[in-house]
Amino acid sequence: MSPNEFQLRAALREGEGDGVNAAEVIARAHELRQHRRVRYTSVAAIAVVVTGIGVGGGLALNSSSNDKSSSSSLSRNAAGGSAAASPAAPGASRSQGSSGYSVDTGASAAAVSCPAALPQIAPPASGGGGALFAGPVGAVKICAYPQAGGAPVIGRNGTPVSTVLSGAQATALVASLNGASTSRTTSPCPLYRTADGRALVFYAVSPDGSALPPVSATVAQNPCNLPATNGLAVRYNWTPPAYLDTFVAEARAAR
Repeated sequence: MSPNEFQLRAALREGEGDGVNAAEVIARAHELRQHRRVRYTSVAAIAVVVTGIGVGGGLALNSSSNDKSSSSSLSRNAAGGSAAASPAAPGASRSQGSSGYSVDTGASAAAVSCPAALPQIAPPASGGGGALFAGPVGAVKICAYPQAGGAPVIGRNGTPVSTVLSGAQATALVASLNGASTSRTTSPCPLYRTADGRALVFYAVSPDGSALPPVSATVAQNPCNLPATNGLAVRYNWTPPAYLDTFVAEARAAR
């Protein structure tokens, strides 16, 4: 008996396995699409983060660079301003001259040479209550001589014993001399005299650097009624300030 049509078709399909499952194919396609969508989303998110970090880092670096640059610029400006406009330290010998230029009064005083012999500055016969210094003082050079007169006393270095005061010390010296008594004391003075008494001559310069008339005084001696004078004004019983002790001791030891 010959096979019929259905038997022939079954024989042809034998061994082919199950047929294509359309639902499974469609589900698989949806699954692949979902995987691709998740992957693309993750990649995009990473790109955004990396970009943000790059931009943020660039901004941070740029900001840091700008801050450092600004800070450096301010520091330079501050240093420049400070150097250009910093006032002289207290006690400095630099002052403003009449011409408007800064004058180093200490250097002006130091440039004064001690005369080869003690200047003879006699006190006035009467009166003499005016100022010992003819104007404001910026600095003072002090030269030391034997009380009896003659050449300057010479120090260990072979040069005349002298010193320069400026700023607050010069101001205090002038105040102490002008503040001494304008009249002799009426009390009897001791008669003793030391052998190493010294005559000091004060060469003052004004704030504009010009010289003022010299003033003389005696130290390392009984000060009773000894005059300090510029020839026009006079003071008595002056005692030098303590900051001159070392200088006076050097002058006394010199020959």
